[in-house]
Amino acid sequence: MKNLKLNTQRGGLLTIASACIITAGMLTGCHQKDDVTTKSVVVDIDTIVKACPVTSNYTVEYPTEGIQPLIDSIRVWINSQLGGTYTGNLSDAESIVNHYAQNICRQADEDFDGDEGDELGISYSDETHITREYETDNIVTFSLSNYIYTGGAHGQGVYVGNTFRKDNGASLTWNIFREDATEELQQLIIGQLLQFFEVKTTEELNERLLDTDVENIPLPTTPPAFTEHGIQFTYQSYEIAPYSEGRPQGVIAYKDAMPYLTQEASALLAH
Repeated sequence: MKNLKLNTQRGGLLTIASACIITAGMLTGCHQKDDVTTKSVVVDIDTIVKACPVTSNYTVEYPTEGIQPLIDSIRVWINSQLGGTYTGNLSDAESIVNHYAQNICRQADEDFDGDEGDELGISYSDETHITREYETDNIVTFSLSNYIYTGGAHGQGVYVGNTFRKDNGASLTWNIFREDATEELQQLIIGQLLQFFEVKTTEELNERLLDTDVENIPLPTTPPAFTEHGIQFTYQSYEIAPYSEGRPQGVIAYKDAMPYLTQEASALLAH
């Protein structure tokens, strides 16, 4: 793919946006399962903005048809997770994906003047994927993984899973667990963290955490996600552990979680 070199001044976003569209490759395909029809939208950008090499790769499984409250909820979630700056028609899959794939170009345009990008020897990159992870008669789970690098020792990555009820499009949160089962839920999470960190005792686990005591382990800020093998939880980088430890996560088997779920959440597992 041919690279474009841009020497626009600060504020030349229309030129930047046009160049990004030219270098973008779009591939679409359809997939349908039960109540959600999706289209795979892929945007690849490989360009130069003010002498800074910029790449952006977006692969988004975007809902196009289905139960209206459900696809509306998924679309709003996707827009929110990608930044919430797109204000156009959320049914236009290509427009929304292009909008966010070009963000890294806009950022480079704001960050550099002239050939400053080349002088600093920095390359900007953004890789983002949204996929449908799991589905039953009652629920569907989508996930977002993202990694952005704009200089420094390392980039920033995020993984978020979100499960939606099919009947009304509502997102499932940590309130799927009974309020009186907080301690039991913490123990289930600790058990998974012991496996993630490959340690045997809570004392060893404490040594791997940041400003967090195992006895008062907080719930992840990211909501739980229903998967094929159980309820997945994910802590983002720095949330409870150093960056070098990655994103601590685990999957609580349904048989282990079932006694502590609300009646409403338990009913969603029947299929």
